[in-house]
Amino acid sequence: MFFSLRYTVLDIIFFLSASHLGTSRYIWVQL
Repeated sequence: MFFSLRYTVLDIIFFLSASHLGTSRYIWVQL
């Protein structure tokens, strides 16, 4: 369970960072 929770947290962090980069790229393209 601990490993599952840890990987879930990493997945969330990776997803958030990817979304942030995608949003920044989208804004940059709009500029």
